[in-house]
Amino acid sequence: MKRQVLPAVLSIGLAGLLVLAGCQNPSSGSGSSSNVSVLTQDFSSNPAEPSYPSPASGVEAYVDYYATNQSTNTTEETNAAARLLSKYDDLWTSGGWAQSDSSAYKKGTIKNSSILSANIAYVASVTASRTDEQADNAYYDDRRGKTYSTITGFGPLASYFYTGSGITTSITSVPSDAATYKYDESGNDYGSITSSSGLYDVIHLIQDVRSNGASSNPAKYYFNYPRPWRLANDSTITEDAAKDADGYYADRGYYASDRTTEESYPAYSSDVSVVPALKPARGTNPATDGGFPSGHTAESYNTGLIMAYAVPERYQELLTRASELGNNRILAGMHSPLDVMGGRILATAITAAGLYNTSYTADKDAAFSTAHTYLKSETGTTDSTFYAFAHSGTASSDPYYNHEANKATYLERMTYGFSKTGTAGKAAVVPKGAEVLLETRFPYLSAAQRREVLRTTAVGSGYPLLDDDEGWGRLNLFDAADGYGSFAGTIYADMDASLVTSTQNCFYALDTWGNDISGSGRLIKEGTGTLKLSGSNTYSGGTNVEGGVLTGLSSSAFGTSDVKITAGTLEIDAGSTLTITGWLTGSSSGTLKLDVSGSSSSVLSVTGKAELAGSLSLDFAAMPAAGSKYQLISAGAVSGGFSSVTAVCGSTTLSGTVSSTDTGVYIQF
Repeated sequence: MKRQVLPAVLSIGLAGLLVLAGCQNPSSGSGSSSNVSVLTQDFSSNPAEPSYPSPASGVEAYVDYYATNQSTNTTEETNAAARLLSKYDDLWTSGGWAQSDSSAYKKGTIKNSSILSANIAYVASVTASRTDEQADNAYYDDRRGKTYSTITGFGPLASYFYTGSGITTSITSVPSDAATYKYDESGNDYGSITSSSGLYDVIHLIQDVRSNGASSNPAKYYFNYPRPWRLANDSTITEDAAKDADGYYADRGYYASDRTTEESYPAYSSDVSVVPALKPARGTNPATDGGFPSGHTAESYNTGLIMAYAVPERYQELLTRASELGNNRILAGMHSPLDVMGGRILATAITAAGLYNTSYTADKDAAFSTAHTYLKSETGTTDSTFYAFAHSGTASSDPYYNHEANKATYLERMTYGFSKTGTAGKAAVVPKGAEVLLETRFPYLSAAQRREVLRTTAVGSGYPLLDDDEGWGRLNLFDAADGYGSFAGTIYADMDASLVTSTQNCFYALDTWGNDISGSGRLIKEGTGTLKLSGSNTYSGGTNVEGGVLTGLSSSAFGTSDVKITAGTLEIDAGSTLTITGWLTGSSSGTLKLDVSGSSSSVLSVTGKAELAGSLSLDFAAMPAAGSKYQLISAGAVSGGFSSVTAVCGSTTLSGTVSSTDTGVYIQF
């Protein structure tokens, strides 16, 4: 294509290299704008970093006392798990340590009938409307080993993980006689893995974390809260008819002596329907078969978080799988929402405590290294292609394919729609050691920065059970894996892409922060890696690119203030017009890259002045037609110019002419 040269544009003799020079100063040009925003940010110095959250004062940290979670410790004062879940005391008072007398169920006292009624009514509702597919999935998640079940969260990597770990299941279908005979798992859920297994180090790390204080049973014995099918309304059955000669209610799974008065087990509006194939799996002794917290849920979250530590490329999908397993416990009729919420909270703290333990530092490193070496070898990928392969599934091949659906589902299952019973608007606190849960997901952030990520993505206060003193209940690890929720002070993202080779961690080179970021703080992009922002952001402290690449993937990616390119590259790839609400200031060391989708509208809109300098790089999604003209930038005012311009479409270098007016920049082919 023959390059056209407009009189106002200086061209130089390299094919496809375009130079915009001699732009008029809008303040003096005839087309100047009189309504240009004033530069609000002083980039000569940055506001201080935020005051990173410290652990709650006066609280015994779970990571320091997790080993006390033993059945021999029977009080909140002596058992870290019971203390962690003590907000359940606001809803229910235990009748005592149940296991101490297995001959009689030590019934408790309801303290908040509204929440506990809603808790069981929820189970009654979903079990009455569940599909056959949901019933089958609930059966599998009940009877299979939890490690085996959780591995499905790996999506395209799952088959390789099963092979490399040697983990198997004997539960391959729902047997026709499952309603009358209990089938137990006889596969290998991790117990006999040997060092010859390709992923031994990952399984070994799971064994490390579970080796001490990782059981949910002590908390079950302490809170002594019945399973939902023991709390269902009996108005639809005649108990005398249902009771056998020994006084056992086959439909309920308890003996007549376990339920003496209506006050012992409060009535609810409708029955809970246990999956028929799981009725033989119900416990027969309420004293050792409590509902709160859910042990299956805790084990799946524990497994999922450790696997996510080893393979953070599937961090959110593994969390979603754990949340699904917990939800299947409700669909099964085996647990209530509060049981599942408690299991998640306990597992989060248990996992953090294990990963925070410095005795396991070498094992953590080995798990991460082994997982990536093995999985990359088996999939034929490299450091730069492994992430894409891990997310190469489709809606039909990967049940956790849809990020936005996963995000919404995970949040909903954190609270299950309960009404708030506590104080709303309380500041979030971050437990000691919780930052370790994001250690491999954000290797380029400091421990203090990861704590700030946890603080700014925590769910709101006031929900039942979640407001524990340390802050475990409010941690939203799914959102945390999408980066900061808000900026306070100056947030530095220093990504060293060269570290990928030595660490195998791709996030040093490329990462995306996907939350809607608010706050008054500033973002400083440093290093050589690429950071992408995809949220509807409203942070107001400004954005400065000092190294590497900062990419805007949404129309409001850079918040509501000025943007400066000190060095490195600012990339616009929003698919539509991205708006900078303020000034854009370039420099001779910086590059502005625009990904042009083909629309005639501007790729970048600047409400204030666009002070142009440095290089302009244009990447066209489709070959522009001869004679076509594209608006690249619209602004309240334009000044300065680019020292060089390159334009490509795929591997083809384009030739055209860049020109400017007082309020816009264009390219003509």
